[in-house]
Amino acid sequence: MQITTTKIIRSARKTVVIEITPDGCIIIRAPKRLSMKAIEELVHGKDKWIRDKLQEIQRQQKLFQPLRFETGDKLWFLGEKYTFTVTDGSGMIYLQGDKHYFPREQLERGTEQLSRWYKKEVERILLARTEYFSGLTGIKYNSVKITSARKRWGSCSSKGVLSFSWRLLQAPLQVIDYVVVHELLHIEHMNHSRQFWARVEEILPDYREKREWLRQNRWLLMFLN
Repeated sequence: MQITTTKIIRSARKTVVIEITPDGCIIIRAPKRLSMKAIEELVHGKDKWIRDKLQEIQRQQKLFQPLRFETGDKLWFLGEKYTFTVTDGSGMIYLQGDKHYFPREQLERGTEQLSRWYKKEVERILLARTEYFSGLTGIKYNSVKITSARKRWGSCSSKGVLSFSWRLLQAPLQVIDYVVVHELLHIEHMNHSRQFWARVEEILPDYREKREWLRQNRWLLMFLN
C-alpha cells in the first residue's frame, strides 16, 4: 500500500474536514464556495497533524503482511491472531486452537473461499449481536447487510438497513458490539450530535476505547481483495 494523492470533495457543507484513509489517501471535504487558497492555508496549518497521521499509517503498513495463503501466515478473527495452516484433510475451513486450517484443494480460489468463510461467520455473529442490542434499546431495524466495504466498518441507511463490512470480524467482539450500537443508534439520530454520543455512552460507557481500537486498526479494512 502506498500513500496516494490528495482528493478534494466539495459539497454544501459549512466546514472543512480532513480525512486520511487507511491506504494513506488525504481527502479534504470542503464547502463549494471555499477558495483553493483558503483550503491550502488550512491544510498548511494542519501539516504536522497530517504528517503524523501518514507516518502512523506507514508504520501500520509495515506491520501488515499480505496473506500469501502459505502455512505460517497470520490472520485475525475476533481480535485474536491465528496461524494460517494448509491441510490435506477435509474440505472444511475451520479454527482449532491458535490455528486457522485451510484445505489445500481450495488454494486455487483462496481469496474467494476465505472471504466467503468470513462472511458466513460474520453474518451469524452480527445478526445475533444486532438482535440483542435492538431488544436492549427498543430500536427496530429493517435488515442487516454484509458488505465488502474497505472504507468503513459499518453504515446505516435512512430506511433502517444496517450494513457491516465482513472485515469487521477481525475485531474483538466488544469492538464489534460498538459498531453495531453505533449504526443501530443512527436510526434514532442520523448524525453525530451530542445526543447521539450520549446515547452511545449510555449503552457502552467505554465506547471511546472501542472507537480508538478501530482507528488504530483501520489497516485491517485492506485485508484480502
